[in-house]
Formats: sequence, structure tokens, C-alpha cells
Amino acid sequence: MADGDGDDELAMEMEALSYTYPEIEIEVFEPSNSACTEAGPAAAAAVRIDLRPRAARQAFVAAALRLTAPRGYPAASPPIIELREPRGLGDAREAALLARLAAEARDLIGSPCLGQLIELCQDLLSDANAPEGPCAICLSVMEPGPDDPEESSNRDGCTVAAPPALARLPCYHTFHTPCFERWWAFEQASCAAQQRELAARTGATAAAALAQAARPNPPS
Repeated sequence: MADGDGDDELAMEMEALSYTYPEIEIEVFEPSNSACTEAGPAAAAAVRIDLRPRAARQAFVAAALRLTAPRGYPAASPPIIELREPRGLGDAREAALLARLAAEARDLIGSPCLGQLIELCQDLLSDANAPEGPCAICLSVMEPGPDDPEESSNRDGCTVAAPPALARLPCYHTFHTPCFERWWAFEQASCAAQQRELAARTGATAAAALAQAARPNPPS
């Protein structure tokens, strides 16, 4: 295949990806300036997309997938595959996911495959959607609850879903919800005691600053 044909094929693939995934980030490198880019002189284009498990009530894993198409892709070379900012996976699961993507990319040499790799990565994240390791508070195994939890009525008669079995923080550290609630209540009581002591010694302004510092982001 001539270089011009390869460039046209890559351009069509980039256009198709931009329509299929509106949130995707696409970079196309000219041969004259690609040496100055993160991807290096052999890169023709790169895409990056943030991925989470499909249709899950809670996402315990996530990652940004970056695929770099070298010059000669797709006829001669597979894309370079990277996971950026992997969350919740752990080293072993991250390595297994990358190995599966690399094997798929090798099998697809000769065909445009970036979209297929994106879909496969999302499928693999969906299959891996479970917390890494035991609950750090009680050290017991963590099992996600059902995606369709039972509903109940609150004291106002409104129907509400049961709370999730696991509490996942924005950093993707995960705990049993009851364990986290007990720890959170203990921390709040401890902070309140410190506020009272600090207010007695230094005044209300410092105590208010302590209260603000003790409010982390809530779990999802």
C-alpha cells in the first residue's frame, strides 16, 4: 500500500472515531514535527479516551486508553497501547488487560483496529469491575451488590434504593459501606472534639478551618 493510501485510511479511521466517540482526544502528527511530540518521530496519530465499565451501578475500575498509530499502521505495525491513570485495577490486572489488548492488536495487523481495541478495553474493564483486594478496615473480602438493588420506603413514604454494599471514594479506594460509615462517624466525632479543644485554646476561626479541612469528597 502506498504511503498516501495509508494516510487516507488513517484519516478516515480518525474521522470515524470522532463520530463514534465524541469525547475522544485525537492527535495527528505531521512527519516534519512529530519528533517534537510525546509520541516520537515514528508516530502518525494518537487517540486517548477515558473508559469505565459498561452499565454498572458502581464503577470500581477505570482507565484512560491511549493508542498511538506508528507510521506504517495498519498495514505493517500494530498500535502502541498504553493505560493512563488506571484506577482500581492493581498491577496484575493492569498487566493482564494490556497483554490481552496487545494480543488483539497483533491479530488485527493489516486492518484499522483502534475502535475494536477501545471496545475490547471497555469490555475488559467491565469484566474486571470489582474492588482490588479486601476491605482495608475489616480485612474481609468485598463483593459488589446487585446492579438493581431492592427498594424501600423512607419515613416520608418516598421510594428509595438500598445503599450500595460498597463505598468507593473518588480515588477509587473501596470499603464495605458499613465499615466506612463507622469509620466516618468516628472521624467526625474525633474532629468535633478537636474543634472544641481548638476553639477553647485559640478561638473559633482556627476551629472552623479544622472543620473545613476534615471534609473529604464523599464516596460514590
